[in-house]
Amino acid sequence: MDHIYKDEMQDALNGEALTDLFTAYSREPGQQKTYVQDMLIQSSSQFYNYIMNNEGHIFVCGDVSMASGVYKAFLQILEENGLTKEEAKTNMSNMLREHRYHEDIFGVTLRTDEVTRQLRENETSDTSQQLAFKTRINPAKK
Repeated sequence: MDHIYKDEMQDALNGEALTDLFTAYSREPGQQKTYVQDMLIQSSSQFYNYIMNNEGHIFVCGDVSMASGVYKAFLQILEENGLTKEEAKTNMSNMLREHRYHEDIFGVTLRTDEVTRQLRENETSDTSQQLAFKTRINPAKK
């Protein structure tokens, strides 16, 4: 199992730098394949809350094809929770512009932006993936 930055991620959770961490593995022997996209859709209301109500930051780490699928899943979540397709796209663009949507993508070394845009328009395949969230911590709830 390849759990990139496992200790660092646990430290971030313990220190409240992250509020949640979701890890999916699609190539673990003897285990059912788990994809970030599926995890997102299954818990869409929770992820919608991260994005829309808690000014959440999203960190996606993995293959460029997987990152495209995760991006599409967030668009779907926004649409399923009442936004139009255009509003969902605008919201994701705003998150990118506001530096609230972060991607650490591997698998492409040249023309990354162009390839990423193209993959977001096409079907995707998946590899090991990580998704981390940082939301504002409400001091009143501590």
